[in-house]
Amino acid sequence: MNDILEALKFGLNNSLRTAVMGAGHQFMGVQLLPNGLTIGTSNCTAVDVDPDSQTAYVQAGDLPFSTSEVSNRPES
Repeated sequence: MNDILEALKFGLNNSLRTAVMGAGHQFMGVQLLPNGLTIGTSNCTAVDVDPDSQTAYVQAGDLPFSTSEVSNRPES
């Protein structure tokens, strides 16, 4: 996630229009900015599960498994 923050800072410091592209499913290509900065999050695939609060934190990338598989994983 630090890479994304650095990219956002770079865009801000250089007055670039900036867009974030999730897993590539943006409506009508709004992530394509001529002379701008597009930040791709497809490699951000971490999933953190807090069993105490029964909360999962899922990053925006293209996950190679479904959330039901995450919920059924045995605890480490």
